[in-house]
Amino acid sequence: MVEFPRYLVHAGLVPDASLPALGAGIRRVRRLTDSTVAEVLALLVAIGLPLLDAVAPLPGRTQNWQAVLQSAGGLTWATGWYLGFCLTLFRFLALRWIWRLGLWCYFLWQVRKLKLHLMPTHSDGMGGLGYLEIVHEHFAPLTFAISAICSAQFAEKFTAQNVPFASMYYSIPLVLLMAATMFIAPLCIFSYDLWKCRVTGMSRYMAMASHYVSAFDARWIGDRNEAGESQLGSADLQSLADLTNSLKVVSEMRLIPAGPNLLKNLAAAAILPLTPLLLLKYPLDKLMGQLFQALTGL
Repeated sequence: MVEFPRYLVHAGLVPDASLPALGAGIRRVRRLTDSTVAEVLALLVAIGLPLLDAVAPLPGRTQNWQAVLQSAGGLTWATGWYLGFCLTLFRFLALRWIWRLGLWCYFLWQVRKLKLHLMPTHSDGMGGLGYLEIVHEHFAPLTFAISAICSAQFAEKFTAQNVPFASMYYSIPLVLLMAATMFIAPLCIFSYDLWKCRVTGMSRYMAMASHYVSAFDARWIGDRNEAGESQLGSADLQSLADLTNSLKVVSEMRLIPAGPNLLKNLAAAAILPLTPLLLLKYPLDKLMGQLFQALTGL
């Protein structure tokens, strides 16, 4: 994330007149990131959240105080350590991450307001914003952690609440949708600018292509003297091919600065923690026994 503003400046995407606004936005986000008030509020919410049990019991057996104390037979050192420190710390870190993710979305919105100098023929197919895909690939570990939490909740439901295992097949799309909402949806902030860049680029490059093709046709097709060996090695032919490739790049511009690599990485990070749930339906000892039987025929 730190490298993204530097990339914007070095790539020339931010106009010189907007550099002071970019610097002010970076300083504002840094102050909010290190805000003591936000940290204290997150800690107070993490500590006070269990108080809701008296009004509206929280779901699950591992985050509901009454369920934890009932399963443990009362308050012990273990339950006290878990409820008073571990669970509170987990909630504090989760709220902290939500706050920082919100700040990142806010920063992207501020960058979008700088009227970026997007280039329709940029080779990344995203007007020059392709580096955002690399930035969001760093969210894969966080996606893995969130999916692991969901996996633990599913395992709790399967073992303690007798929920059918088939319900997991409907839960996997929800986990993928949640990951896409958190880490891909913020990139849609630039969709309108990319669409506008594509439309403007198509208009300009198609007009240029029309003029060039007309001149090319008049010289090489209309003039009968320019034929045969005179066409070999001509720079006009290579220029025509380059122009065609440039127009193709513009026409295939993505409206979201995200490509297949980002989608595959986030999807793998979301699905991988869910795979151990298969052992609840297919125990490892039975799988090993069936494999041994298949290999040996015994």
